[in-house]
Amino acid sequence: MAEKRINYNQVFVSGEVLDILNIARMNQGTGQEAIRFTLKVETAPNESVNVDYFTSMFKSDGSPNQMFLGIETIANEIKTRAEDGKGDIVRCVCSLDNNLYYKDGEKKERFQISGTFCNREKYDDKGNPIDDKGEVVKSIKASQVWRVYTLIENIEEKEDDLGKYLEIKGLINKYGKQGCNMTFRIHNEDMIEGFKSLYKIGDVGLLEGTVKSMVVSKSAGFGSRIKKSAFTFLEIEGGDEPLKDGDKIFSDKNYPFTDKNIEAMREKIKEKDEKEKQRDIDKNGKTIEISDDDVPF
Repeated sequence: MAEKRINYNQVFVSGEVLDILNIARMNQGTGQEAIRFTLKVETAPNESVNVDYFTSMFKSDGSPNQMFLGIETIANEIKTRAEDGKGDIVRCVCSLDNNLYYKDGEKKERFQISGTFCNREKYDDKGNPIDDKGEVVKSIKASQVWRVYTLIENIEEKEDDLGKYLEIKGLINKYGKQGCNMTFRIHNEDMIEGFKSLYKIGDVGLLEGTVKSMVVSKSAGFGSRIKKSAFTFLEIEGGDEPLKDGDKIFSDKNYPFTDKNIEAMREKIKEKDEKEKQRDIDKNGKTIEISDDDVPF
């Protein structure tokens, strides 16, 4: 029997689709044709998570990408609360990624949730949820969770509008030798102590949590005319103990945190940073200086 594949970076987002945003078809009629959009999914009352989808019509070898048709169908047929009064119930399989770019010489970097699959809940003629075989199954419950193996690179105590928190910066794997930097927070005092008692810089372990948000500013006015600005972040809510010598995971052929793979991921991150920096210079004609403190390794 084949060994179970280890997921080093996974996110699950389920609930009613509130809206579909930023839908676009790019490079139509070329070998680089792709589709992108964002699903806003309600994961709890008055809470939602954005899931970004980007899929190319063709694979790198020029062959058709079978996933494209499924994602295109979602973009064309999905029902949303904003447009239809009631949105489809979905289960999104995703991964953590980051969105890195420069704007007017200033580096911008934040997490994003990248969707891979999206399953819509289907029903029989009695309104019962069913699977692809037509058999009645449990309904999809609104929820969200991320789980990701992380190489810890920095641990620092800070404070925000919610109070004191622990900021953890680390390296995560996306796929193959592609990785990205990720920042997490822990606000719960017991969780902070638990993390600090187990982890130190250089450790690798499985962390788990959810996407949280907090209001960081409000416009002048009252009632419905008050406009709020929210900041979203990744809150750690649990984790395994750090990996140690002898753990079975090290024998996995896809284990991403070998010294060689870490070096490769960091090099890819630098290449992306330089590419985005140059893109901004080409667009705005500005040159910027980056200090050693801006580089996490």
